[in-house]
Amino acid sequence: MKRVNQFERTDRDITNALLSVMERKSFEKITVQDILEEAMINRSTFYQHFTDKYAILERLQERYIGGITERIDAVSKDEAWDLAQINQVFCVYIDEHRSKMKKLLSVRSENLDMEEQMCRLFSRYLEQANNHLSEFEREALAGMLVRFMVYHLRHDTDLQELGQLTLNAWLNMSLFFFRVDDVPNAGERLLRLIGQMHSEK
Repeated sequence: MKRVNQFERTDRDITNALLSVMERKSFEKITVQDILEEAMINRSTFYQHFTDKYAILERLQERYIGGITERIDAVSKDEAWDLAQINQVFCVYIDEHRSKMKKLLSVRSENLDMEEQMCRLFSRYLEQANNHLSEFEREALAGMLVRFMVYHLRHDTDLQELGQLTLNAWLNMSLFFFRVDDVPNAGERLLRLIGQMHSEK
């Protein structure tokens, strides 16, 4: 048991060391030697845990995607799907881990794309919440929501305001798409219509 605990501690020290070094250097410029020095371990110990820096990054992405999944699953028991609540939990978790999430989201490769993993996760929740949406509609909506979130995370926006920011962006894009952005009160009229339709359900 003691050996297992020591292995887990070293594992954690190495992953934390990578995050620490990422404060000072871009991921592409980080070497295994940088991580060894930060974690204060030797090279053979490192290779007992990870094959390279990409394997560490993959472990970190799995950890934080797993954390998001656990939080959302905890508020989505049975079939009581509330997308507003799911989105709130999503935002709160990301905000709590803002610094680390920003670092992890800054790195993309063929096998490592945390933003895409988040899109797939949200698409799965949309499928469970509403089977009337087509696969394309689910993926498009999940992609839009996640990319809004990532954009505001990178620009240090308060994620508690994300719902309102998303609504404003969706409204502006819709008005532009239908070429009615210069029609007086078009936005208010559209929102009023949506409100009426919702109250009639």
